[in-house]
This record gives sequence, structure tokens and C-alpha cells, in this order.
Amino acid sequence: MKLIKAVNLGLLVIAIGLLIFVTGSLDKITGAISYSFDQNPTKCTHAFGTELEIESCCFQVEQLIGCKKSSKNLYECKNSIDSENTFYLNQKAFNYCKKSGYDVKIS
Repeated sequence: MKLIKAVNLGLLVIAIGLLIFVTGSLDKITGAISYSFDQNPTKCTHAFGTELEIESCCFQVEQLIGCKKSSKNLYECKNSIDSENTFYLNQKAFNYCKKSGYDVKIS
């Protein structure tokens, strides 16, 4: 009886894994969940102080090499270490880009 329970549990884990694989990546799922609970406004700022609309921001950030979390709720996205083409996204903006399907990379 214990063997049957163990096999059923293993099959359940495999089924959940396949469901996640079929529906999309885990990043999109967690981004959508985090986005829906976050009550802060989306904020995306260029290094020169210009604030961007969220869709434009996600498109620009997708073109960059990657983003790193620079503080608890702030991501810094750039092409290289010393690049002036830097964007700063708060957590909600980062999650919006992920849930919307933009390929925002974490370095």
C-alpha cells in the first residue's frame, strides 16, 4: 500500500511539472502572481532620470544583457557593467514585464 502511495505521489509531481512546462515558464507564472498582489504603481526610470511608460520600458529592457536586483524592490538593467544605458525598475514593473511575456533576463 505504501508503494502505491509513493508511485501516485511521484506521478502527481510529474504531472504538475508537465503542466507548468506546457502552460509556460515558471517565471511568467510567479511574475503574474506577484504582480496581482503588489499594490504599488509600476515605475521604470532611465539612468538620465526619464520615466518611461511600462510597455516601452519592457521592450527596452528585453534588449539588454540582463538585470540584477540592486535593492529589495529595485532592479538595475544594463548592457554592461559600465554602461550608461541603464534602466531602473521597481518590483511591480519587473513582474509586469515577466507576466506580459517579455524576455527580461536576470544576470
